[in-house]
Amino acid sequence: MIELESNLVPERRYSRLRSGSNISGEAGGGRMDYAPDKVDEITLALLWLTSFKDPVGVRAWKGQDWDTMERLHAKGFISDPKSKAKSVVLSEEGERRSRELFAKHFGLERLHGKSG
Repeated sequence: MIELESNLVPERRYSRLRSGSNISGEAGGGRMDYAPDKVDEITLALLWLTSFKDPVGVRAWKGQDWDTMERLHAKGFISDPKSKAKSVVLSEEGERRSRELFAKHFGLERLHGKSG
């Protein structure tokens, strides 16, 4: 049986993300340019999917790209992801935006008052 030490912080993996208006990555062996703001928006939306309330506030599991999580922290949406905790705390603004973005990108149209 393998024993894991709960006090270890996972080592930061090399990220294919680079700062700039467009970012190149090599997912699947190919290269793709993409905008970090769009990645941040979708990641923030997906944090709503894994969010839960605790005595501190609303938290979300932090199993996302480290660079993206650091950008969301710099924008004030989440607590510092560089911690031993397996989750981050969403700020009030982060919780609001996360919920809005999840509804925008993944909600059913009938929930938004649209007919189709």
